[in-house]
Amino acid sequence: MMPWLVAAGFMLAGLVIVLNVRPDPKRIGALLAERAANARSPEKSAPLLKILRRPGVGAALLAAVASHSIMIGTMTLTGYVLVSHGHHQGAVFPVIGAHFVGMFGLTLLVGNVIDRVGRVRALMGGLLLLGFSVLSLGWTVESAAATSATLFGIGLGWNCSYVAATAELSERTELGEQGKLLGFTDLLSSLCGAVLALLGGVVLAMVGLTGLGMAGLALAAAPAFWILRAVPKVSDLLPSAATTDDVGDCV
Repeated sequence: MMPWLVAAGFMLAGLVIVLNVRPDPKRIGALLAERAANARSPEKSAPLLKILRRPGVGAALLAAVASHSIMIGTMTLTGYVLVSHGHHQGAVFPVIGAHFVGMFGLTLLVGNVIDRVGRVRALMGGLLLLGFSVLSLGWTVESAAATSATLFGIGLGWNCSYVAATAELSERTELGEQGKLLGFTDLLSSLCGAVLALLGGVVLAMVGLTGLGMAGLALAAAPAFWILRAVPKVSDLLPSAATTDDVGDCV
């Protein structure tokens, strides 16, 4: 029971830290809106369906949902896959640890890279890195070290695409709308992640690890190429007044 009690302690510490964040992220959003001279009061925020129809929102939302759900669907099966291929249970920890480093350890660096290369490239690159990393899991599973590198790639792919998508969604909203859109994105991403986590076990049992990897690559590549085709219509998603450092670090 000790790990569960320790986890509860981490949550309590996190709650205290979040409640003491200064300045409040909402205040940061207000300052950014004032600087861009386009502030809008929360009472006049647009309905969610209208926000979703804005140019660029659909592409960023799709990238966020695809990257998050594919990452969750793969990560939840990693422990089972490792043990079923003869690895000791202790090998699961460093593999998942490498995955979390890829997800969160390089966030500040990834934000700077996204601002330099542009969000559309970050969205596509992150999704493709994620997809090919899932595919390579079938080749690396016999080695715990190689599997760690694969899970690191999955985490880094999620990092690039999800941070870029969140920054783009934030910039496409006015003050008072960001919570509505980002909350919907998080909810949809988690629901799709739960569905893929359930379906992943079925796919793994039916077609094996290679088939699962091919399915993951297809699910990641399809929205990446759709975003590429949509770029002339929704702009290049390049950084503008609000940079990824301004709004993406909240991820």
